[in-house]
Amino acid sequence: MVDGLLLLAVFACAYTGMAWLALSQERHWRAVRGGTPGRARIRRLRLGGALWLLLSLVWALLRDAAHFGVPLWVMALVAGGFAVALALTWKPRCIEVVTALRH
Repeated sequence: MVDGLLLLAVFACAYTGMAWLALSQERHWRAVRGGTPGRARIRRLRLGGALWLLLSLVWALLRDAAHFGVPLWVMALVAGGFAVALALTWKPRCIEVVTALRH
């Protein structure tokens, strides 16, 4: 049970981190929220995205130690990035809900 929750945490944090990093780009911000994010928000999004990805690595290492935790984390990064790319292509507004970026 705990392994399943940790696995879910790894992938959820990787997706959220990738979404925040994507939103730090003006083009994606405009597709999701409209307007421009501003320099301070871009910095916060990049820092937050990096922290979410780091948290994903921590969960992966807690679940499987280094021997499989690092490859699991890399797979989570790929899956998260792919999922964010799909969301930005077909339903960009759904990323706003997942990343909890409200006004």
